[in-house]
Amino acid sequence: MESRSSGEDASAVTKDQIFEFFRRLAEDNPNPETELEYGNAYQLVVAVALSAQATDVGVNKATRALFAKVDNPQAMLDLGLEGLIAHIKTIGLFNSKAKTVIALWFGQETFAVDTHIFRVGNRTGLAKGKTPEKVEEKLEKRVPQPFRLGAHHWLILHGRYICKARTPECWQCKVVDLCSHRKKVLEKPKGR
Repeated sequence: MESRSSGEDASAVTKDQIFEFFRRLAEDNPNPETELEYGNAYQLVVAVALSAQATDVGVNKATRALFAKVDNPQAMLDLGLEGLIAHIKTIGLFNSKAKTVIALWFGQETFAVDTHIFRVGNRTGLAKGKTPEKVEEKLEKRVPQPFRLGAHHWLILHGRYICKARTPECWQCKVVDLCSHRKKVLEKPKGR
């Protein structure tokens, strides 16, 4: 086992386990794609920022008209805070999200932590933290190359379709043996 610094959770997975975690997700889905609609990398960053505590369906509805007008950071600044709010007011927390989008520092590699990534990071031991910021901080330190580019999508998709909030579908999980979750559901419940 890898040694851990004080403050690290003793149930956290090792570097080798983290590598194997992402290797298996990559093997199962070599080209992960988000379900968010976007036309370029900047629009994807904006859509991800808007997706926190919102459904992809809701974000897609709000961003269709927005992305017809805005496809780069300068166009977003030209639209302004009030213009952005007018486009995204159907999404929860639209005021704070609009401020975040206007302030984005585009082009930086990052792990935006939504509800799925927060749950998967904590449940599996991959990146435990009490806040999305703490989970993001740990993912930044732990996710190795060559998985950094796809990690965000793999974790969201894994959380949405396998490591579900109410009943994780551990019986079909590719990384179940690497997971530190204590209440694994290893058999498919009857009627599912």
